[in-house]
Amino acid sequence: MKIALTGCTGHIGYNLSKALLAQGHQLNLLVRGNARPIIGENVHYFKGDLNDKDALNRMMEGVDYVYHLAARIGINGETEEDLFPTNVQGVQNILDAFEKSSAKRLIHFSSIHAYQQLPRADVLDESRPLVTKSLMVYDRSKSKGQQLVVDFVKRTGREVIILNPTAVFGPEDKFESPQGKAVSDLYKGKIPAVMNYGFNWVDVRDIIQGAMNAMTKGRSGESYILGGTYKTVKQMAQAVKEAGGKKKWRPNVPIWVMEVSLPLIKLWSKIVNKPPIFTKEMILTLKEGNLRIVSDKAAKELDFHCRPFEETIKDLIEYFKSVGTLK
Repeated sequence: MKIALTGCTGHIGYNLSKALLAQGHQLNLLVRGNARPIIGENVHYFKGDLNDKDALNRMMEGVDYVYHLAARIGINGETEEDLFPTNVQGVQNILDAFEKSSAKRLIHFSSIHAYQQLPRADVLDESRPLVTKSLMVYDRSKSKGQQLVVDFVKRTGREVIILNPTAVFGPEDKFESPQGKAVSDLYKGKIPAVMNYGFNWVDVRDIIQGAMNAMTKGRSGESYILGGTYKTVKQMAQAVKEAGGKKKWRPNVPIWVMEVSLPLIKLWSKIVNKPPIFTKEMILTLKEGNLRIVSDKAAKELDFHCRPFEETIKDLIEYFKSVGTLK
């Protein structure tokens, strides 16, 4: 089959592209600039971005399915002006192009961040309301994008599936995602402190399988949470240590200490000219991260399953060693 895909230079998109090619599909990939992450006779590149409507229309010509993964992450002070053109208007442009195309189904990648995380001790499933007000601009952008998709299905009756992954990590991590970098930094002993706050983590390989199943499984207009296991930063550090990471003692600090330390962290990042270890958005994500995210609906309708957290940690560390990121 012929499949169009955006976001092939991202963690999920790259792995999904490789998996689809391994099954013999032909790919039309949207890229910005001269990026060519995958080379093969069944790969065709279309230069443009989500606001290039002509490129989107050409990318979708004659395809059977469309995967939309491209998005802009916001974890370091980004504004609506930074994120909304990609995460909201970009979604609308994808929907417009899909409506004109003959593709059978669009699989839209949203995020767990589109849902209200609080109360964090209550079960979070697809019945949880979407974010309407949040200090996190990224959350608002993903919520608005997801609502556009829901409204589009109601208006047109076209086939669209929405996927909401949690914090994705695991091999291959070709571009070292923020989650992968956290594992790498823990392994190297670069993270000085841990907290009893965390997030729900899921293996990229399980996300890929769920996404591929979504071509033929699932109900149009429905959302499916693809989650794994909740682990705190402290628990992640322990898992990395057990997998061979640097045996370094790290204080377990209250989250308020990290909050009041943010100005110093930001200043230090400027001095060393490196991204900050923690940002306001990262702290808020950990502080509000829901404890009871469930993927029962995806398990039943998409045949989605997640592997143990510790297995992913070990496999990711071995991958980083194999490509020279870790020694």
